[in-house]
Amino acid sequence: MANADPAAVIARLRRSPSAKRLIETFGAKVLADENLSCNGILWALEVFQQSPADFYPYNSKYGAWLRRRTELGAAEQRGLALFNETAKGNCAQCHPSAIKRGALSQFTDHGFIAIGVPRNASIPANADPAFHLGLCGPPRTDLSARTECCGLLKTPSLRNVALRGACFHNGVLHRLEDELKF
Repeated sequence: MANADPAAVIARLRRSPSAKRLIETFGAKVLADENLSCNGILWALEVFQQSPADFYPYNSKYGAWLRRRTELGAAEQRGLALFNETAKGNCAQCHPSAIKRGALSQFTDHGFIAIGVPRNASIPANADPAFHLGLCGPPRTDLSARTECCGLLKTPSLRNVALRGACFHNGVLHRLEDELKF
């Protein structure tokens, strides 16, 4: 995440308050050896990502409903039915909404899809035909030669979307109050 290489990550870690805890956990040599440092960082990250309270603090009403701790109102039930209905919204096709293998949904399938909607002309950047060509074009260049990737966009998570104030839907930025119009 914005680090040039493993050495830069380790140098940054050595200067951080987390260095002490890494040494306490993995021993005094952990920051002296790049391989030990990288393994320690990865193990710490793995443990952090497996802690739902820290990494996935899903405390929405929907999460409580999935855990059978509350009831949804009539309008919420209709909205969920529309979200899940394959002949209507079909949102759950790309934004799965159910508990899977005991975990609450992240509301994304982590996939890439070409949804084929027209560009929003009110977004100035869309005047440039090279703007956001998905996986094959700017700012990403590693797949630019793979034309089958053009237009493929990652399915965004809808988790906590109500707290973010804006969202992207079909590659278009929407204000929170516009989201219900999809």
